[in-house]
Amino acid sequence: MCVGVEYYSPTLLYFEPHDSKVPLVALIFDIAATFLQIMTYAIIGRALISWVDPQGTNPISRFLHELTEPIVGPIRSVVPRLGMIDISPIFAILLLQILRQMLVRMQIG
Repeated sequence: MCVGVEYYSPTLLYFEPHDSKVPLVALIFDIAATFLQIMTYAIIGRALISWVDPQGTNPISRFLHELTEPIVGPIRSVVPRLGMIDISPIFAILLLQILRQMLVRMQIG
């Protein structure tokens, strides 16, 4: 079974009384993988909006900044800037995708 928003199966919501642990664990893995994918999209959105609204005055820009800063902030303190370019969102996306792939592999295997 694949994990993610694009592959979500509604059959996970059906719990059988004799073996309720397996679907529940699959549902938890699906929710975690979906959360990681949503955070990836939020970081991409934040990077794109920063080109249009660098001061962050737009409410959407502020929302994306507040949502993604707990992930991007610590990475920014470790990864140096390349002149005017902040590459910490790239590393944050890579980290989120690695974690998501680990979840998928744990669920499959």
